[in-house]
Amino acid sequence: MPEQFAIVAQNVSLASVTGLAAGSLSQWWVERTTAPLGGGTKKTVTAHAARTIAEEQTQRLLRIMNASLLNSIRFTGFAALFFGGQLLSQVYRASDDGYNMIVGGLASGAAFGLFLARGSMVNRLRGTILGAAAGGCLAAPVGLLQDAVDNMLPEEEKVKKQQRLDRLFRLLENSGEC
Repeated sequence: MPEQFAIVAQNVSLASVTGLAAGSLSQWWVERTTAPLGGGTKKTVTAHAARTIAEEQTQRLLRIMNASLLNSIRFTGFAALFFGGQLLSQVYRASDDGYNMIVGGLASGAAFGLFLARGSMVNRLRGTILGAAAGGCLAAPVGLLQDAVDNMLPEEEKVKKQQRLDRLFRLLENSGEC
């Protein structure tokens, strides 16, 4: 498997774990700021109050786990679109530079805009366009910074990077032959 695919898999896995953590923490904070667990009135039997508190704690835990899972799925999907778009641009353009990151930002931003847009088709189209523009604008400085850092690499690292890119292109050329 080419190194580029392994890097994409690693980055998407990292985004999945980040989504789990972000979802858990955000829902935990919401649960923490809500009203304390109720035990009922003073007339309530102690066993009944303990059962009520245990049920409420279980519901809170389930809400935290649900938010964690949903955020993980969202982060993973957007990361897969970003890194997949970046890799496809790299292969299509036969170049490994910062513009690939901009293409990835456009793809994931468009999906994010579509995800947030509600209502009519016009609203969804507007959300997709705005999301793509925002994704591209956010990815452009990072991509250009990546180019600047790549230019500062020692010569042997540049050669290794080019060899990895050449291996990927040879693999893709050979896979097209039947």
